[in-house]
Amino acid sequence: AALLNHFEHSHKHRLGELEDCMKKLDGGEESFDFWHLNGYRNLILKLKETIKKSKKSLAISLWNRELKAIFKELSDAEKRGVKISIFSFCELDNEIGEQLSYKLDEQKLESIWSHKIILVSDHAKTIMGSAVKTKSSRSIYTKNKAIIEIAVNHIILDLTLAGQRLGIDSGPMVKHVMKNQDLHLNTLLKNKNIL
Repeated sequence: AALLNHFEHSHKHRLGELEDCMKKLDGGEESFDFWHLNGYRNLILKLKETIKKSKKSLAISLWNRELKAIFKELSDAEKRGVKISIFSFCELDNEIGEQLSYKLDEQKLESIWSHKIILVSDHAKTIMGSAVKTKSSRSIYTKNKAIIEIAVNHIILDLTLAGQRLGIDSGPMVKHVMKNQDLHLNTLLKNKNIL
């Protein structure tokens, strides 16, 4: 009984120390640079939560399977006035927002690539990483401005290249995805005789 008593007091003491340390931390998500999302289920849950909190814009690069998983939340966001821009290499079954896709067969694409996702919400939050349907897949959620800029630039590059390759004017979508919408990428490229 004395040993159990000792363990109980020791455990309570350590819990008290942990609570004291937690109170000293500057709380909230902002105090952490990255939240690691382990597993496909947690990725989808965080995507849904982030979409529900979006106010102005969503820029997304995804596969058809993931679009189906978050379609209801995207539909609700669009009804709230959130502007949605989607890039995909896959053919997308659900129409929502503005989409630019290579319309490749998802099953054939899976034979050479694994599912990945990038989502940028309101130029303030991003989720990116593996969308492999396993418990071991890894992705991140962050409000880190540098990572958000990388994610936005990745989507802009995909939209720009797809527009060029498919002979489609991707300028309006690119302009929307850019944080500084007054800067028009195609105009800069034309001025440099790149296009």
